[in-house]
Amino acid sequence: MRSAILLSLLGAGCNSAYTPDETLVHVDRPSHAVTTVASLDSCFARGGALVELGAVNNDDQADHGTLLTFGISPGGIVAAAGADGTLKFWTMDDTLLGTASAAVLTYGPEVSAAPITDLAFDGDHAIAGDVRGLVSSLSSDGRTTIMGGTVPDVPIASVAFDPSAHVLAHAQRGEGATPLVVQSVDGTRNANVEDTLPTITDLAFTVDGALVVGGQNDALHAAVEIRGSSDPTTVSAHIELGTDARVIEVAAAREGSAIVAITVRGLYAIDGTSATLLASSDVDLRSVELSPSGDHAYVVDANGRLSVRATVNGHELASITVPSGFAVRVDGEDQRIVVGATDAMLHVLSCQ
Repeated sequence: MRSAILLSLLGAGCNSAYTPDETLVHVDRPSHAVTTVASLDSCFARGGALVELGAVNNDDQADHGTLLTFGISPGGIVAAAGADGTLKFWTMDDTLLGTASAAVLTYGPEVSAAPITDLAFDGDHAIAGDVRGLVSSLSSDGRTTIMGGTVPDVPIASVAFDPSAHVLAHAQRGEGATPLVVQSVDGTRNANVEDTLPTITDLAFTVDGALVVGGQNDALHAAVEIRGSSDPTTVSAHIELGTDARVIEVAAAREGSAIVAITVRGLYAIDGTSATLLASSDVDLRSVELSPSGDHAYVVDANGRLSVRATVNGHELASITVPSGFAVRVDGEDQRIVVGATDAMLHVLSCQ
């Protein structure tokens, strides 16, 4: 019965059939040559410091609970997910653009919203995985469309979207769940990948369309897989990352070839079939992001300390502590860094 309900939801959506964001222009994939004006990169390279430009309070009008996750669209819109299942869309100068709720159609008893576990973007449409096992497209005008999902009521661990190929990947773990699903939004391509890491914690697409899968191997150690851009069922690299229990997050540069991963206590650069430890930490790590060029990695630890490190050698170039900070994302267009805090604050930073 639940499978039939899922098929019905995938066919109907909440409001309308999903279509890719029309603002995206279909072109050949970019080369590894970086074209973004690297203001952050150049500032840190000459010894600049992290400074806070302002902050967005996700609970400005109502208490949405702890900030669970957030993301930044290619156009610089911030989407912030509260514990009550509300997703709010903001500009970085604290202007509220709109509100949406994930998966208002559910497998079981109807609820007002489902808390969001991870976010990706198709243009300015947020793609959200949630605790009920659904992946939805949400927009600032409140529209919600079901895009995918597997076993009901098994939370989505991670979502990733390749805007060049319009391919969605999502990971889910639990009894009877398919660990990894990769599908095109037009329905012409679908792969249910069983032969992968038993525990997947994060996903990212590279600029070339390869899928980076981070998680835990059978030996309960951190590992990363690189899966083919044309065939996600093939593994081009399987890389073990020390003896830490699992990968926390992975990140791939938007315009360069750099890939990084953090485990509980280490930052690693992924190159081909090998990994290099860039930095170790005495404090548990929580989040990692790359500058668009891939020259710098931004890492947040359990104390809310944001560290900027060169990916060529791991050297720390700048740092700042954000109270209750747990996640970091970068706006590649306007060169701003955002650190999300559990107290529902989004801190907007730059380099001076």
